[in-house]
Amino acid sequence: MTGIISLRDMLGLNNRFGVKIDGLDLGMWGSCKGLSVDFKPEPIKQGGVYDHQVILAGQVSFKAVTLRRAINPKDSKTVQDYLRRMMSDWVGAVKQTGAGGTAEIKLFSSQGVNIMTWSLHNVFPSRWDGPELDATTAAGIAMETLELVHEGFL
Repeated sequence: MTGIISLRDMLGLNNRFGVKIDGLDLGMWGSCKGLSVDFKPEPIKQGGVYDHQVILAGQVSFKAVTLRRAINPKDSKTVQDYLRRMMSDWVGAVKQTGAGGTAEIKLFSSQGVNIMTWSLHNVFPSRWDGPELDATTAAGIAMETLELVHEGFL
């Protein structure tokens, strides 16, 4: 049947997502945590008002996004190149712009259809953790973790 969109093409799968920063493809990841926004509403008590609270908007905050995956030769090297470039821009740079990049986290369906994209503004890496290497333990998968801070995606 052609022209019919199946349910599997419309649902995003939590294990199919990729990340790009300023067009640099950091590949697919196994875990993404912290994609959230906190509006921090502030209730105000008013004298003489007993049937409701007035709610004022608070300062919106966004958590750091933490990405995790198994190390692989292509994508992990791209991450290292990105981190090296960011460090070079920060440390000893003649002209520091102070501007971070734009990250895109894209969620895909089982058929590879882009279901949703979150664009994180003014993104900076805040931490990278490599694998714990230990020849005395049982074999395991070498993992890397990248944490990104940003000013929001709304």
